[in-house]
Amino acid sequence: MRIIGLLAVLILLNGCFLFRPAEKTDNGALYTERISQPRTERQLERRELVLAVHDSIESSWEITQLRQVLDREKIRLKIILLSDRDGLSALVRSGRADVMAGTFTRKEIRSLHLLPVLPYTGSDGKNQYCFAVRHDDQLLENLLGTAASGTTEERKQP
Repeated sequence: MRIIGLLAVLILLNGCFLFRPAEKTDNGALYTERISQPRTERQLERRELVLAVHDSIESSWEITQLRQVLDREKIRLKIILLSDRDGLSALVRSGRADVMAGTFTRKEIRSLHLLPVLPYTGSDGKNQYCFAVRHDDQLLENLLGTAASGTTEERKQP
């Protein structure tokens, strides 16, 4: 009887060790490798980037800011205007747009799992905003510059 009880306990404990939760895989690396890098490489070969921007008072200001940077590199800018600010991140993550703008703060961009780049001061002269690109998109990060963490003084775009 003792042997049966001991075997039952061992079988139950064995089940605990066999059915551990699966280890998390880094899907971000797969995303960057399969979607982000090829998309950005193709767009830069064509000398063209797509900006998804929220159609607002600030949109012309943001378009001008990005256009100034891209003109120096001789890269054309295509623009997608959206009335729904929440839909911008989906366009960037899906690869339909390369950059997004919509008066997003660094915190908002990071909460969307995107990378804040090209910081600028809003047209009000007070608030700091950033553009956003796909997370770990090294090519666009190098082209546009990563947004500062907030501990150093931000650069003000002309």
